[in-house]
Amino acid sequence: MSFIIDFKDEAKRDLEKHQKAGQKIVLKKIKDFTLECQSNPRTGTGKPEQLKYRQPETWSRRINDKHRFVYEIEGQIIHILSVWGHYK
Repeated sequence: MSFIIDFKDEAKRDLEKHQKAGQKIVLKKIKDFTLECQSNPRTGTGKPEQLKYRQPETWSRRINDKHRFVYEIEGQIIHILSVWGHYK
């Protein structure tokens, strides 16, 4: 099963912040997580965990100690919500 990836505006702004800061390792992890989510968004690297008390199905993966890759699964679409900081 293949999922469609949709970066929300906030996630796009977060990517720009990482690019301006020259965080190549973080950007590579974001790319890897995005590719992984296309085939299986509920398992893989970055310790995926479903966030409680959030609807629809919202998940998080660890980029590093400071940043999280937060996304929601809606049918066949993965909405990337943020890639900067912790949960918003």
